[in-house]
Amino acid sequence: MYRLLLTLLILVGCGDPKKEVPQLEKKLFSVEAKERSKAALRLGRIGSPHGVRAVPTLIRLLGDENPGVRSAAAYALREIDTPHARAALDAHRHLK
Repeated sequence: MYRLLLTLLILVGCGDPKKEVPQLEKKLFSVEAKERSKAALRLGRIGSPHGVRAVPTLIRLLGDENPGVRSAAAYALREIDTPHARAALDAHRHLK
């Protein structure tokens, strides 16, 4: 079943999350805001369990200078939805 799902995801343009997530994590550190934002959005679409490893970096991006990056990071954290991600989002909301 997993192989069928993986094959379908590849056919519709989604890569193997195990390979894609580490590449996306690196892009979260890009000097280009657009790259950071796109990577965060993609991690949100990947979600759990694969995106969980990016949660600490996504939390850091809640304080990014670019509002689009901050928004993308918040989206990703909501979609990944771990207790750590929820706590960071709650704390961030209370800072505003």
